[in-house]
Amino acid sequence: MESITNKSHKKIGGLIVLLGFLLSPLSWWNDLIINIPLAYLIATGLTIFFPGYFAMFMILGYWLTNVLGLVLMHRGGQLVIHDDQHPYNIHSVIKDLSISLVYSLILGIIVMTGILKLPTEYF
Repeated sequence: MESITNKSHKKIGGLIVLLGFLLSPLSWWNDLIINIPLAYLIATGLTIFFPGYFAMFMILGYWLTNVLGLVLMHRGGQLVIHDDQHPYNIHSVIKDLSISLVYSLILGIIVMTGILKLPTEYF
């Protein structure tokens, strides 16, 4: 039988996975309503301190929201799947960021090679 703590970990993990999915590049439809507005807020805030770099911060903010989504999906999935919970330390952060970077590179390669295209390009 699952303990109450384990059930709550699974529920919290499920919510984290959902939030991560909404931020991730796996939900392509979310960009206009979630990722781009967040990237705009990030870029606007940073441009106050570093004028003239809005475009760079916009791209960086957009990429970071997508990577954050992948990290949240990974971490939330761990909460749902594993019974024993390990502390989230610097090693875990580096591992999650590395996995997200690999996913980002794979997605970039898939798009750049034309394997994944805009739906309008298929017609």
